[in-house]
Amino acid sequence: MKILLTSLNARYSHTALAARLIREALAREGVAAELLEATINTPSSFVAESIYLASPDLLAFSVYIWNADAVLRLIRRLRPVLPHALFVLGGPEAEDRAEELLRSGAADLVLAGEGEANFPALVRAVQGGLSFETIPGAFFLHNGGVVQTPRAPFCDLGLLPLPYRPDEALEHRIVYYEASRGCPYRCSYCRSANDPPLRLRPLLMVFEDLSALLARRPMQVKFVDRTFNADRERALAIWRHLAESDNGTTGFQFEITAELLDEEQLQYLSSVRPGLFQFEIGVQSSFPPALAAVRRPCRLDSLSHAVRRLGEAGNIHRHLDLIAGLPLEGFSDFRRSFEFVFSLRPEQLQLGFLKVLAGAPIAAEAKRYGILFAPDPPYEVLATGALSHGELLRIKRVEAAVELYYNSGRFDAMLQFALPLFPTAFSLFEALGDQLADGERHDSGWYHTAFLRAVSQRLGFDCSALLAPRCRFDLAAVSKPNTVPGWARVPYPKERIAALCPNDRPSADHFLGVFPGGLCGRPEPEVLVRFDYARRDLRGRAAAHVLGPFAP
Repeated sequence: MKILLTSLNARYSHTALAARLIREALAREGVAAELLEATINTPSSFVAESIYLASPDLLAFSVYIWNADAVLRLIRRLRPVLPHALFVLGGPEAEDRAEELLRSGAADLVLAGEGEANFPALVRAVQGGLSFETIPGAFFLHNGGVVQTPRAPFCDLGLLPLPYRPDEALEHRIVYYEASRGCPYRCSYCRSANDPPLRLRPLLMVFEDLSALLARRPMQVKFVDRTFNADRERALAIWRHLAESDNGTTGFQFEITAELLDEEQLQYLSSVRPGLFQFEIGVQSSFPPALAAVRRPCRLDSLSHAVRRLGEAGNIHRHLDLIAGLPLEGFSDFRRSFEFVFSLRPEQLQLGFLKVLAGAPIAAEAKRYGILFAPDPPYEVLATGALSHGELLRIKRVEAAVELYYNSGRFDAMLQFALPLFPTAFSLFEALGDQLADGERHDSGWYHTAFLRAVSQRLGFDCSALLAPRCRFDLAAVSKPNTVPGWARVPYPKERIAALCPNDRPSADHFLGVFPGGLCGRPEPEVLVRFDYARRDLRGRAAAHVLGPFAP
């Protein structure tokens, strides 16, 4: 029997963890399985051709809210031309929609729970001609009804192998890794609220796994642990191991609860290589009634202290999450939550929207809180009893502006000028979001001009002269500027720069520019600045060095 495990990833650089874990679980029983990875952006015809030519007897897909539509499009192409193949779907989205997927013909079988535990049982059943009823965690049709079998016991993480084989090329890839499963918290918007208590992979095995991965120099290792630092001593031990084994290339991302960080951890983390660690911290809201409604405990003062301390050394990328559409949180309440998170000046502020997942407790509470949500993946909130749809659309515009103007790191000098001119940061991004309301993609210069329009409308006059040097500085901080908006353009003093720096040669690795001294904290009217593109900060901006005054 030929088994093909298929995963549609979000990006080419990503790696499918679930499919690899199942592949290795089968290998331990002497069963071979092939792995096929593509992305949600790969044309369905190309992926379908690869699958058809592989001619699988058993074709399995991992289904999530972000790839469900792409998987179902692919299945509709394959069903007619692979009539004898057994189509098996797993993953949280498949489990939540099991009956729909079975009755529509998208799946012959849906597996729920941990695939390492039940996929080998599926293969044994198919090879031995046994009933699907022998497969734990299975959904299938029988006599017009949907049958669901009891789940398999949860896996012992100490018995699972490292899912990445030695012959797999991992350079330039994002590798997913789990040192634990489960979560100590029970947030009602998360499917993990129904999981068993935290389970840990033995620490020595974690060290061995990570050393093996580091030797292969992936671009990044993302820990998928729900709350990585739930165990303080264990978290610190892993961080120490990674810092001591640093290959100078690989970075690591962790989802943490910031208020659990203690002084010893904070001091140690301030010493690691810049870019080695990235922390995703779910703030979600600063409105206590909303946090209580979703059973999200948070000590905001402790969180604020820890996030600020993490930022002091400038070596750890802080990614803070905020959720719009939580129960009881109205527009003004959310605006205050935004200001709280923005005041912490994270390297990235992820403004997301509540997803009402069928497998999460919030689904049963949606009516109670007046939550309306889209019927299709990702089941995003449309309105709540406290937040109208119109207000949510206003927040959508703010999200677009934050993503473009703040998270990109391409407009920092312009933002530094504009923020004091607006009553709040939220009002600035709302004004910027209004400029982006057409939803179209434009060239880089258009977005700088849209920024100029928003600030000029606020001030009541054309402030291009004030923003022009900041626009040029931002462009130079990202890459060697090729195009500058007409309103910000000035003649480049090539000959004068050459006279000051006779030994400097044009290079893609650096750029020399002239800017007002005040923009760089200098008293001179103009200064010469060198941008070094081989050295960048956590926001991707080139290191900028003032070489000295630029005298006429």
